[in-house]
Amino acid sequence: QGGRAACVASCNNSTQVYFRSPDCRCGAEGAEPALEEVTGLCPPTAWEVFREYDYRSSMSPSTYDAARRLVYQIVTVRVPQVEPSIRHYVHAVDAVDGTPRFEFDAMLERMLFNAVWDFGHSRMVALSFREWGSSLDLTVVSFNTSIGALRVKQEHHPIQDQVSAAGALLSSGLASADGMGTVDVLFGTYYTVVPAATPGSAQVVHIIVAIDLESKRVLQSVTLPITLMNLQINALQHVLYGAGADLSGRYAYFELCRATDATASRPEISVECQSSELGALPPVVNHMYLQSASIDHQLNYAWFTYKQAAAGRPQILEYHHDSADYTLWHEDSLLPEVAYASLFQPAAAGPQLVFSLQPPELLYARFSHTGDRLRILFDRATLQGAVPLDSDSDGVPDTWDEPGTGERLPCEHFLDERTASALPGSLCLWRSPSELVADVTP
Repeated sequence: QGGRAACVASCNNSTQVYFRSPDCRCGAEGAEPALEEVTGLCPPTAWEVFREYDYRSSMSPSTYDAARRLVYQIVTVRVPQVEPSIRHYVHAVDAVDGTPRFEFDAMLERMLFNAVWDFGHSRMVALSFREWGSSLDLTVVSFNTSIGALRVKQEHHPIQDQVSAAGALLSSGLASADGMGTVDVLFGTYYTVVPAATPGSAQVVHIIVAIDLESKRVLQSVTLPITLMNLQINALQHVLYGAGADLSGRYAYFELCRATDATASRPEISVECQSSELGALPPVVNHMYLQSASIDHQLNYAWFTYKQAAAGRPQILEYHHDSADYTLWHEDSLLPEVAYASLFQPAAAGPQLVFSLQPPELLYARFSHTGDRLRILFDRATLQGAVPLDSDSDGVPDTWDEPGTGERLPCEHFLDERTASALPGSLCLWRSPSELVADVTP
């Protein structure tokens, strides 16, 4: 282990570092040997290649997987002698101790931008191109960590033809690479931006694009006279906010869109976007970090980072939407060595999101007059012995294992160990979701 560390340290300015104990070789020394990609350990006759990622994508800020307590970053590695030479990976970091969670990162099929975490479905949603100049797609990335490694599944859905807002620059093969995106987890709506030209101005402004994640359909696309710096959604009120510069170059804070559910049964989301200024930002906000923002859904407060001077320290501004007022945090809120501050989008919409139900209560358990049958009745429908299964290790059940609701089975399939042990050899049958009968063995 010490030899490997010394090898990396001695070649830290080289393109590659090769190590085969006890020898060390830098990639800049002579002709580089051909590279062969493998998964897992290299064979004994091969040289191991040590690489750190070359770039962390600013086009997709870090996203927080609250259920697994992981922070995901999209990183880029340049690999010589291999095509494509630029590779994009998902890098998972333990949110508690800040260390990489898995031995290997998960490679992506293409570069993603404006990525955000959809907490309601434990997945990442983003925009992407198959290649530069091709049409814009919505990309959905699902995650699985149940095998002790990070596995991702990627789906791409074309949406460019659905973006109808005036001035869109998508036909020129351009898309916003500012990293801006947010998800209304209750309505299942992904908000992001794409660039647009506006008549009479050289300033590139943004189009707000609202996408329904279930149908993969664009609900709304509206050109705003604003160049945005961040987006936040209050998922309890379904209101989209953002900070940005108007056509005069003045920084301000805006309400951008509102969403409503027009139906009482099957959700049918309607999004209306008409920007209204909530107030100018203070003069000290001279430089803003792209999509470094967060929100408290209950208090309706937002936070984002800024600098007074380009070479200065990052600062935090707190904005109160209801009163259209702001507070500047103390300049020592962030450590002095922090050069880049990236705030996470919140995991959920507050305590109103209920992930557990009140368990049924036992009304009674009565034996028949012959004593060979026990009738058990609950005050409401039960899960009839179903066991939730978490197939991707995110802490949220994905499906369930039903032991059999229409047949007689040993009672230990439905009852806990202590109760079943009092009914040895008995068979149980669900007569209804709230009634269980047990045929008792003498």
